Amino acid sequence: MRPVNVLPGRLYCLPGPWKKWFSLIIGVFLLYAFAFLFLPFLSGFLGFTKAHGIIIEEKIEAGAFFYTGVEKIREIETYMRSSQRFVPSDTGGR
Repeated sequence: MRPVNVLPGRLYCLPGPWKKWFSLIIGVFLLYAFAFLFLPFLSGFLGFTKAHGIIIEEKIEAGAFFYTGVEKIREIETYMRSSQRFVPSDTGGR
């Protein structure tokens, strides 16, 4: 009698090409579950829901590559330039 070498973690119950299809389907399902089930739960649990609501309410284009055309940038551009230009020279005694 010859010993059977079975490696752990293999799908020996499925015939040839079905192993690959089964692995693909499981992988796609795990990606879907992570992206559409786990991450929304995590963002709600950590409190990102409020920030997300503000982004939608203020019509901020979070996916924009360049923010020069976004309305909010025009409003805060002067403030940002002034805050960088007029930084106090005293750093609190350091």
